[in-house]
Amino acid sequence: MDPRRSGAGVYLGALTALVLLAGCGGESPAPEAMALESSAQALATTHPFKATVDGWVEEAVPSRNNGLASSLRADTSPRSELYVRFKVHGLKGTVTRVVLRLYATDGTSDGPQVFGVTDSWEEGELTWTNRPPRQSSPIADAGAISTGTWVEYDVTSAVQADGLVNLALVPTSSDGVVFSSREAARADLRPQLVVTLTPEPPAPTGCMLRTDTYYRSTINYVDGYVSQSEPTRNFVQEPRLLVDGSPWLESYFSFYIDDGGLAVRQAWMELQATDSTSNGPLLYRTRSQWSGESLTWNTRPERAESPVGNLGAISANTRVTYDLTGVVMEWGHFSFGLLPESSDGVAFSSRETPGENYPGPGPSLHYILESPAFCTYRGTGGGLTEWTRQYGGSGAEYVDAMAPHPEGGFVAVGRFGEATFPKQYEGLALARYSATGSPLWSRVVATERVHAYKVTLTSLGNILVAGTYHGAPDFGTGPLPFVPEDEPMQGMFIAKFSPGGQTAWARGFIARGPQGQVQGSFANEVSTDANGSVLVTGSFSGELNLGGGVLRSNALANTEYPHGGFVVKFSWDGQHVWSRAIQSGDEDPFAARIFGSGVAADAAGNVLVSGSASPWSNLGDGPLGQRAPFIAKYSPTGTLLWKRLFQGAYGEITKVRPQGTGRVAFMGNLGGPFTFAGQSYYGGNPDDGYKEPPNTNGFVGALTDAGGDVWLRSVGTGTGFSLSFRELAVGEDGALTLSGRGEEVFNLGGGPMGLALNYHPAFGTGRGFVVRYAPQGEHRWSRAFDLGREVQVALQPGGAVVLGTSLSGPFELEGTTRSPLGSSDLLYLRLKP
Repeated sequence: MDPRRSGAGVYLGALTALVLLAGCGGESPAPEAMALESSAQALATTHPFKATVDGWVEEAVPSRNNGLASSLRADTSPRSELYVRFKVHGLKGTVTRVVLRLYATDGTSDGPQVFGVTDSWEEGELTWTNRPPRQSSPIADAGAISTGTWVEYDVTSAVQADGLVNLALVPTSSDGVVFSSREAARADLRPQLVVTLTPEPPAPTGCMLRTDTYYRSTINYVDGYVSQSEPTRNFVQEPRLLVDGSPWLESYFSFYIDDGGLAVRQAWMELQATDSTSNGPLLYRTRSQWSGESLTWNTRPERAESPVGNLGAISANTRVTYDLTGVVMEWGHFSFGLLPESSDGVAFSSRETPGENYPGPGPSLHYILESPAFCTYRGTGGGLTEWTRQYGGSGAEYVDAMAPHPEGGFVAVGRFGEATFPKQYEGLALARYSATGSPLWSRVVATERVHAYKVTLTSLGNILVAGTYHGAPDFGTGPLPFVPEDEPMQGMFIAKFSPGGQTAWARGFIARGPQGQVQGSFANEVSTDANGSVLVTGSFSGELNLGGGVLRSNALANTEYPHGGFVVKFSWDGQHVWSRAIQSGDEDPFAARIFGSGVAADAAGNVLVSGSASPWSNLGDGPLGQRAPFIAKYSPTGTLLWKRLFQGAYGEITKVRPQGTGRVAFMGNLGGPFTFAGQSYYGGNPDDGYKEPPNTNGFVGALTDAGGDVWLRSVGTGTGFSLSFRELAVGEDGALTLSGRGEEVFNLGGGPMGLALNYHPAFGTGRGFVVRYAPQGEHRWSRAFDLGREVQVALQPGGAVVLGTSLSGPFELEGTTRSPLGSSDLLYLRLKP
């Protein structure tokens, strides 16, 4: 594993896919300064915004669209009105004045009034007939306007924060006025919206601001060329788009852009040239109301007065680019035409040209979106980055799980090192790192179809790993029981390695159905006790023998709802000590999600188990008779000591840990009503009819070591679908460190974090987080990361946290972007206590 340098990069996605590129960008100041300053880095006082769309309509021609015109008109004779939209973005401060500036190319004795309108209109489709309704009272008015001057309207009442600003100018005189539009040849005369702010701090104290930047791309939904010499012929199904001056040929295509309400910062179009020309074609905007079926020379769409792009010489078999920044500025339909500038024509691939990979050889439109600023950190110093370490070779490297080492530093499992792993998500390697993140050793264990999910270390530094497999992999002590490669389900393995990474033992287990078919089995957590015993909990279907006899996942032998859970204890040398099934019964499919989720041992060797149970589950004193998330405590020999059911709730208690010698800390994702310590709680959104996960909220709390209620904290917005807890670690001082995944905007106790995209279907909204709570649940700090970024956690002595992630794309970290030099690298970062 060679150290890697950080760098910039672009991560291309699939059709209309969303990929995070960068954050605030550039070099960052010291983390404390960036996260905690309350008065520096204020934005400039004034902010000019360009019009994103505009157009004018005329009553005498009610179906005509003038969205591509270089001018905007308002007149009572003939009656005409103009419309303009701006996207205000990135405001940080109090809006004190907003001015609409328009340049008059023809004056009037009495200028038009300004009204607010809805945003239900598109530039290429706006007509008198479908023009948007306006507000009842004007926002601003103007008197006489001279030709060749700027007119300024005070529209402050229409703008108070980020968002779309839609305005209509309605005439009051018969000597109409003409303004330059956003398509005007001179860019300095186009419409402007100038926002003046009273500067404010860029973020609240204890908040780290950032923006998300997204790369998106889409292919055109229609294209074709037309021929002057064959004016009625349709060429839409041709695999080429032809542009030539002799004979005269033109090409047309259309795209639909979805900006998700974000600001378009850059846009460009790419075409694949299949032959060469000495002078490439001009690119024009055209009307969008045309269909491929009817496209001919006679019906080709009207184009704008001025081109938006031009190319010089083009070589054959190259991809050419037109810059559309400032042209494509928001959502909607955008149509373009290519007109020749030479008689040695050029051919481009059309959307009908075959291609294996996205975006294919046909026309494609690419654009970069930027979000408003939002908080990704809450706290007063803890949780900020102390150091980062990036490692990788030329191939793909992944980290699947991490655990702290008892002597400091940490161990990681995944796929890395000098070996070649045939498949992206299969193979097993181990590595140990020092407290400063330096690699001490690494070992490739297997390159077969093996995937490790959980790892923990004993007090002596032995490494315990659990995961899944196919085939019969050999970790060095003999092959595991065979699971056919073509089976959709997998076997489960548990393995022990020495402190130096050598295999001590490995065991494989296969769950089977009624006809002997392989069923799924999965380890949700592996833990240990002071004697080095191995504790595992998870889920399975059918029958599973972990060494103490057959366990059955369903108490009624119901094959329709076979899913259940298990907990098992092995001795230090891998011998079965005791095991128990957490059985399902006869219930609806989601209620059948019965499993063990967390397992840990206290100082006396008692075993704590958490998860989700059914009415048929027997935790040790008979069937429960109700569905409930649970925590149970067993003696070292497997006798039930006590259980705590969260009656009335659904979901699961995700993890459980001893908190000192007198308490048991836990976390869960719970929905529905329940009581704790005499107080009523409700998880999830009570107005949502979906009464199953993920309609839950996060909860963190503590019990006495005898199972009595102590305290509970509800975390989340109370509307469901906001966050889920996944991992829990307890520090030497009893402080709790939790990790998980948050959706949209979520609050872990220190204030809102994340970005609201209103669950837009084309945008991912989940981001990994880490949060630190005091021993009684008070928020200390919380930290969220890039969209889709999953982090592994290893708590260090003294309370610091080391995080690990697979760096398969750009990763923004406190203003600096790190990118892999291979297809994926390993990235570790240490956060302050």
